[in-house]
Amino acid sequence: MLSGAKFTFARLEQGVDFTEASFGFAGAFSGARIGEDVSFRKVRFGESFAFEGVSIGSRTRFDAARFADEARFGGAVFDGDVSFNDAIFEGSVSFHSAAGKRPSFVGTDFRGSNNPFVGSEFSQ
Repeated sequence: MLSGAKFTFARLEQGVDFTEASFGFAGAFSGARIGEDVSFRKVRFGESFAFEGVSIGSRTRFDAARFADEARFGGAVFDGDVSFNDAIFEGSVSFHSAAGKRPSFVGTDFRGSNNPFVGSEFSQ
């Protein structure tokens, strides 16, 4: 398990695979550039994880990921074909000021948020 993992302003190129990884508390990918075909499938995110201002490339998957606490995607820019299918957000989540193509959220469970998309600017 990675605790306090900081990937702030990191550049993750094509094909990076975090499938089934576990991140502990207070991690961040804020300002990172995440390339195409990056997998966060079945990742377990611990307390307070930030993806603020991140650029997320196409075919990036957060499918079946579990966010145990706060998840912040404010100001994130999503390229085409990004998905959070079957993901679970147990705490609050915000996509405020997020833009780009709206990711897929088929079967996603937003347990801790009433409206995580307030202020988002997604296109279809």
